[in-house]
Amino acid sequence: MEELGDRYQNWLVVIEPKSADYFLGQDDHEVLARARKRHPHGMFFAYRLNKEPYIDSL
Repeated sequence: MEELGDRYQNWLVVIEPKSADYFLGQDDHEVLARARKRHPHGMFFAYRLNKEPYIDSL
């Protein structure tokens, strides 16, 4: 979190691991929609950027 600073606190980052593409935003649905548009059959991992991150697979 330190390298991203306070600017991105509580933002969501969605990562497609095969390509290492990542998508960053505040709105969960919008970020996932961008990721699925670029990788329609991809598997994604989502991280909430805060002091204690929550990790989920989508």
